[in-house]
Amino acid sequence: IVISLCSFLAGGRRFETLFQPGERRSLQSFFWNDGKLIISYLINLVPRFEMFTPGHQEWTRRVLDTLPAEGTVHVWSFDAAVHEANGEVLVCAQDPITPPQLLLFDLNAAPSLSASAILKRSPENFDASGLVVTRHEAVSIDHELIPYTQVGPANGNGDAPTHLSAYGGFGVSLLPYYNSPLGQLWVERGGT
Repeated sequence: IVISLCSFLAGGRRFETLFQPGERRSLQSFFWNDGKLIISYLINLVPRFEMFTPGHQEWTRRVLDTLPAEGTVHVWSFDAAVHEANGEVLVCAQDPITPPQLLLFDLNAAPSLSASAILKRSPENFDASGLVVTRHEAVSIDHELIPYTQVGPANGNGDAPTHLSAYGGFGVSLLPYYNSPLGQLWVERGGT
């Protein structure tokens, strides 16, 4: 929740809600950059990002939809000192078939974010050609929908051997990431 300092000091208590968590929506992180608040959150384990700019009466919301939106994505300010931030952010993105990469984005680019510059990328340690990452939901015994990610051949028929690992209890999510040994020893050989 937010309120202008002047309004608060004058006795005002009309707070504005910028982010509301929900059953399938959880806040991951937030930080300030160039006078703007950037938040990172998950919806069904899918990363989403928004930028809020304070105004005289209300905040302006901008969905950062050109940032990577699959796998595990972390965003932070390029400059450690808030007063030096100029809108540039670093993004570390990976998914089960894409190795980690470090990207640079400019949040002040208009109308959309500037094309990212790849600063560094880890090597590909297994052949991911022909593989796809899909999202599904399992139904627990108490009828709770549990989101999960599956990696396997694009033309899979469901007969492949399956390696399953997960943890999502007590607000801790296991997000999909690039796992070289699993890719080399399992997925590359036809497993899912």
